[in-house]
Amino acid sequence: MATTNVINLAEDSNGKNTAFQIGLAAEDRFLRIYPGRVSDRCGAKQLLARTFCVTRYWQPTRPLIWILLCSVLLLSGCGRLLYRVKTPVPQTYVPNPLELPPVADDFVWLQVVDVVDDYFHVQRERPVQNHPGLVMEGRLDTSYRVGASIFEPWRKDSTKGFERWQSTLQSIRRRATVFVRPNGTGYQIEVVVQKELEDTNRGMEATEGLASRRNDGTVERSNDVLPSTQTTLGWIPLGRDATLEQSILQDIQGRITKADRKKILHH
Repeated sequence: MATTNVINLAEDSNGKNTAFQIGLAAEDRFLRIYPGRVSDRCGAKQLLARTFCVTRYWQPTRPLIWILLCSVLLLSGCGRLLYRVKTPVPQTYVPNPLELPPVADDFVWLQVVDVVDDYFHVQRERPVQNHPGLVMEGRLDTSYRVGASIFEPWRKDSTKGFERWQSTLQSIRRRATVFVRPNGTGYQIEVVVQKELEDTNRGMEATEGLASRRNDGTVERSNDVLPSTQTTLGWIPLGRDATLEQSILQDIQGRITKADRKKILHH
């Protein structure tokens, strides 16, 4: 159809075949670069003014659509690969337990409590004692805390990447236990963070776990109230959260080993 329009246009141009030749050459060049269906929707004046005026459109084929859908499904299922890519690796690895230099025992304990309080609520504590006549291990236990989601960036109990996304999509809770052991004149600090997943009787909006009454028999009145919400059966241990342990240890090490910054009004 495009070739016919070009020929008719050329015959109306004072018998000259220049427009006809230009139109065919432009159309052949266009077809070689962009193969597909061609439709000429241009007027005679536009064709004479421009080298060629061909409008075309491209429609995706069915195999291409299937390829795109398979690619999207493949990428959405690569959760472990995204975890490796998105989860930031700590700049420096801190050994757990961590060896600390000789400092005052009360100073060490205050720094440990202050750091852990930024992540969890301290439930109970037993300060470390490192004196010539008394040596006692210190221990700090925290209460369980539901993991921070991506909508709570100010909370530090869920590290960036996989841990924060998992706490957003699942019911995750954590608690920490910190041991401070005297090691000669120095100290050895061990941080243990346990992570657990909530185990419920059914899904949040599911109905397969609900009891149902029969309506095909004699009417029976019952005052029993059927549970309308899910019930927590327990918590499934998921092991230790190594990334959060590293974050806590690095904070403790920085507070004890690095000198305080000079303040503007410090005298």
